[in-house]
Amino acid sequence: MLGLSEIDTTSITSGLHGSGPRAIQYLEERVNIRLRFAAIAVAAAIPLALAPAGMANAYDDHGYPGGGYEEVTGSEGCTPGYWKNHTDSWTVYSPSQSLSSVFAATPAVYSSTTLLQGLSFNGGNGVDGASRILLRAAVAAILNAANEDVDYQYTSAQITSRVNAALATGDRATILALATDLDRANNGGCTLN
Repeated sequence: MLGLSEIDTTSITSGLHGSGPRAIQYLEERVNIRLRFAAIAVAAAIPLALAPAGMANAYDDHGYPGGGYEEVTGSEGCTPGYWKNHTDSWTVYSPSQSLSSVFAATPAVYSSTTLLQGLSFNGGNGVDGASRILLRAAVAAILNAANEDVDYQYTSAQITSRVNAALATGDRATILALATDLDRANNGGCTLN
């Protein structure tokens, strides 16, 4: 734990008059509150991608507890091409919905791009090209996970968390590694139509 000498106490002592035990106690309480908030912020920033392989988030797509962790073992998946040509099979999500409404870390240049348009993304050089490759695979992945007739490997929560974390790194290799993983899952075999 940090000592008071290691923290800039100017802002939290500006309203104090005097010194002594009450002032020290007040400062310690304020520091502890700030440390608790910092710990909560760090915990919230840890992506679900760090969860053990095969373990799904305990919450369903509506945010309600599902009673603990569930094993995810699906092996089916439909490709971006399938979803682009079969919008009638979409559940939960809409073809006109924006990428940024699903993936918060979508690069600003693509924030108003629709999910349907994202399925047509091609690759390219640099991080931008890698982001397009990942977003194309991610849209298909989220549609696979949302459709109850597809026994997909990942949950919607896992996909959004992993995609947001990868995009946030700004690292081409990290982004492409996830795109490859999702592409493999998307090519598991489509049982729809």
